[in-house]
Amino acid sequence: LARALPPSIVALAADLRGGGLLSGDIALADFSSAIPRGLVRLRLDLNQCSAREIRSVAAVLPETLKELHLLFHGRRLSWLGAPPLQDDGLDALAAALPRCLERLVLRVECGDGGAGALCRALPATVKNLDLDLKILMPAPRGTPAQLPQGLVHAMAFSHLLSLRLRLIGWALTMESAKVVLSALPRFLQDLRLDLTGRNVGDDGASLLAESLPLSLTHLALCLRGWQLTDAGLETLTRGLAQSAASAQRLMLLLSGCSIGPEGADLLAQAMPEKLDVLNLCIKLSDPKKRGSAALQSLAERWNSKPGSWVRLDGNGAGGGSHDDDAEWAEWDEFDTATAEVS
Repeated sequence: LARALPPSIVALAADLRGGGLLSGDIALADFSSAIPRGLVRLRLDLNQCSAREIRSVAAVLPETLKELHLLFHGRRLSWLGAPPLQDDGLDALAAALPRCLERLVLRVECGDGGAGALCRALPATVKNLDLDLKILMPAPRGTPAQLPQGLVHAMAFSHLLSLRLRLIGWALTMESAKVVLSALPRFLQDLRLDLTGRNVGDDGASLLAESLPLSLTHLALCLRGWQLTDAGLETLTRGLAQSAASAQRLMLLLSGCSIGPEGADLLAQAMPEKLDVLNLCIKLSDPKKRGSAALQSLAERWNSKPGSWVRLDGNGAGGGSHDDDAEWAEWDEFDTATAEVS
């Protein structure tokens, strides 16, 4: 298969998962070595992430590449006895990134040092950055984390228009949140942040509200498990009203945020008027009767619109229970379907 790839092709998408566990086998190195040298777009969907796979791909990345999707869908199951991550291979990928790269979509398991090095190595030509990183090796005790400053470097590019960050296992503190959120480019058009389970409370909500760019057409925030009071939610909704005033699409995942009646009213009133698509999930909260009525009215308005849903406890909107991955995937699936119709 690898030897049969025409050298003249400019775009290649290969899903090398499947029951044979092709990713992680010698076959991946064989396939990678035959990647055409003139590629402009490359997407590889692979199984379990390891340094060997990343180095196999990094060694053959064409210099002509403008778009790279490298997605490792398997997750290390440490609770089943998987060995701890010692080397993530991101140093090799960082050194091999093409200088004309405009879009990078990366899903890997890595360490803080490797993630920071990759972000610092990104070329200034990047316009679209999508990082789904599961941090398995935090910074050594007593040393500063490298990822926050690496992200600051990556977000300083004048061409960056789309930024999506999902940082699993990263111990977000108010100090690191200030470093990263205050560096969000003011000219972003598409922003997606997954900050699930970060217990930074009202102070974190205030910082996020102040940091959101004002030119957004697409905004997605996953804040599951944030312990917000009504005051914190009021601050956040004010920030949303400003940053998403001209937005076409808004996704807010707020399950488990202890939203009460006042917070529910604030949310219902804060939804921008010009939205085309709204995705809102508020489960495992306690808005009581008055707040529930406001949210139910919002759900009735939006759940009949293509691509939109408002999910509350018990309303079953959009097909029932969804996990983090599924709800994020719905965002991309809707964008793909819209592009195909257009």
